[in-house]
Parts: sequence; structure tokens; C-alpha cells
Amino acid sequence: ASTQSTWGGFIPMAVVLCARDYRVMPWRNGRGVTTELVRSPADADAFDWRVSVASVCEDGPFSAFVGYDRVIVALDGDGMRLSQSQAQLQPGDSGPAPHAATCTTRSCMPTVAAVTVRPLVPHAFSGDESTFCVLVGTPFRDFNVFTRRAAGLAAAVHVFVARDGCTLSHGGVC
Repeated sequence: ASTQSTWGGFIPMAVVLCARDYRVMPWRNGRGVTTELVRSPADADAFDWRVSVASVCEDGPFSAFVGYDRVIVALDGDGMRLSQSQAQLQPGDSGPAPHAATCTTRSCMPTVAAVTVRPLVPHAFSGDESTFCVLVGTPFRDFNVFTRRAAGLAAAVHVFVARDGCTLSHGGVC
């Protein structure tokens, strides 16, 4: 059985994605930009799943993604330390505190858990929790997979960067 998506109604087992097709957009909290490689559905505000790459240049709050599960992988640099609060975000929240846009330290939120995310080691977490990032060393890029919980989806994605600058993503959504 095939799964419906934006590629002619079905998700193929392999898709070639080229840099010219990526979408660069601001983070929901306004503190940076992300490069969206692919999402489904492609033209909807609320997506079922999304794959993106972002540059993290400073400590700060993550954008809220209430209702989504996230997997993040530091692609380079020294990685990050993620702290999460016990407070659940609500739809429309932009970050860990009412002053998320100006929050620059971990003191902006009460921390109940912290984890160091090393380069090339995936870390899964809920977009429902307020999350704050502290760089372990230098700025870095991260690879992100978002899946909407209500859609009942899980994503498996393998990415290979070709010499011509295109990315081959294969796997699927089940």
C-alpha cells in the first residue's frame, strides 16, 4: 500500500532533492533561519512531516512545535546542550517563556532535564516542551525531522550529499 503525499499522491522510495528547490524561512521564534528540504503536504501551513537544516549560531530558545515530535542531529561543530522545562507549551506559543524573543540565557525557564547532543548522534524530543539550546563550542548546523503526532506518522530518512550539490533522500513515511 502506498502513502499519499505531494508527489503525485504517493511517497516514492527515493526522491532527488536539489538545493534550488529548498525553501529558506525564518524560525517561528524569529531568532534564526532554517532551510526546509522537504515537507508533506508541500503547500499547507500545517505539515504532517518536515525535513530541514538550520544554522545555530548562539544560545537560545527553540521554536515551539506543539503536536510534533522532533529528531535533531548536529551535523558539524561541537554539538549542543538541550534543556527542557516541565511546562507544556500550548498551540500558538513561540518558545519557553512569554519573553522568548529576548531570552538569551537558561534562566528564562525552569529546567527539569538536560542532554548533550553530540555531532551525528540523533536526539528525539517533543515539540510540546519548552526547549533551550546552549552551544557546546562553535556554531553548527543541525538536521531536523518533524512529525505531526495526530497524523500517526513516523519518518525514516537517510540523506546523502552528492558531489553536484543535490541531496538524495530515501526512505519513507509509514
